[in-house]
Amino acid sequence: YNRDGTHVGLTYQGEYYRLENDDFLRYLSSICAGENRAEAPGNKGRLSLNDVIMLSQKGEELSWEDFETFSYVETGSGLYIRLYEINPLFSLWIGGSGPDNEPMYIRLRTNTEPEDIIDIRTEDVTAFISKHKDDIPKHTSEQVWVSGIADDSVFAPGVVGRQPTSLPVRE
Repeated sequence: YNRDGTHVGLTYQGEYYRLENDDFLRYLSSICAGENRAEAPGNKGRLSLNDVIMLSQKGEELSWEDFETFSYVETGSGLYIRLYEINPLFSLWIGGSGPDNEPMYIRLRTNTEPEDIIDIRTEDVTAFISKHKDDIPKHTSEQVWVSGIADDSVFAPGVVGRQPTSLPVRE
């Protein structure tokens, strides 16, 4: 683990590997700090479209706590904002003054058209997803699996947003 916390180095069978996965780094930092492995941040799952559909049924009763079991990135300036990356086509944004207060918004948005958003507490999530199910990011030729409603997997070219590094990168 390097001093500035940007990566972990691993030597295996004489080869050096550099691990840069943010979730793994948070997990390792938590373990090194003596936290319980079961509660470490790397153990949180990714929010899926199915999760969003199910959670949206709570309507105005949705809270920050409903999303605690999913991995997120804190972002924002002024407001407390959590970004949940769902897949290359969709992300969920929760914003407000903080987890101790009611969220100001809980928005599902498309990554291909960031201004196209809905508040999942009051708008039709299934219709929004269906409207965009054929959207394919055009700025890259990489191929990725895009998970959708009820485990339907659509094979689509394109990646939008930050993608976690899942394999070691040889230095």
